Amino acid sequence: MGWTNPKTWGVAETVDDVTMNLHVRDNLVYLKNVVDTLGDHGTLTGLADDDHIRYFDKDGSKDMTGVLKAIAGSVGAPGMTFVIDPDTGLYRVSADRYGLVAGGRLLLSGTKSDTNAGHTFYSADGTAYLTALIVDANYTYLSHGSSNVNSHFYIRNTTASGTLRLGTAGIDRWVIAAGGDLESIASNLKIPNTKNVLGLRDMYGGCLLDSSGLSAITARVGEFQWAGTVLSARARRIGGTGATVNAQVGTLDIRSADLSLTGTAWTDFGALQNAAIADGEDLDLQIATVTGAVTQIAIILEVARL
Repeated sequence: MGWTNPKTWGVAETVDDVTMNLHVRDNLVYLKNVVDTLGDHGTLTGLADDDHIRYFDKDGSKDMTGVLKAIAGSVGAPGMTFVIDPDTGLYRVSADRYGLVAGGRLLLSGTKSDTNAGHTFYSADGTAYLTALIVDANYTYLSHGSSNVNSHFYIRNTTASGTLRLGTAGIDRWVIAAGGDLESIASNLKIPNTKNVLGLRDMYGGCLLDSSGLSAITARVGEFQWAGTVLSARARRIGGTGATVNAQVGTLDIRSADLSLTGTAWTDFGALQNAAIADGEDLDLQIATVTGAVTQIAIILEVARL
């Protein structure tokens, strides 16, 4: 018994048993048979066109076996949200990028492509970058001000060699080499790796370098954290034809006259003055003059702690 489109009755039209049975009784029997075949949530047909409302058990007693797909949403109305807090949740910012939202403001976004991945944190109003971490095959960036490496500051490694670079405004300012040397790109000051210094006495100093030629400069190596004495000092020049150098503990020269580097071999400072070191005093290296294209000058001090 199939379904019959119900008859539309007219005024004063005769009602007989055949017509009533066909349009009323038989259709009621048909509907009952459909319901009976469903059983306990039996198979529904005609769902392929995706125009039916779907339901979940509100108590979570039924497991979901398929992929949950939500709309992309927006900052103000995330695709996955909460009944009592509709502007807090998760949404799709753009291709391969998601965003976490609270109170209608973006707080965290994550992205992934074939070459890099990262997360960006935002300020409370959701309008400015706070911190970004981007990782690809060779680099790790930690920056403030933008997810772009040309930001207020950044820390990054370069390739698998382990070199660590610290910079501002997209420019490397300090480089820590894989071997441990710390080099200042801005002031051309290199502090040797302290692991290479052996013995009971400490060696302090640095190598001032510039491939295009050095000029007169005073470079601060650091601050002594203890009292001591400068025992000896020596210097060496590479490139050019001459230079005069000195070093200062605090604000005082350790040599009465600048040392002249006429050759390229190590030259001893000789007799020293102002050799006493007070806790908290600075150590400065000085190039007073250069002749020719001097590319490197190294100054080393041997220091004993009291």
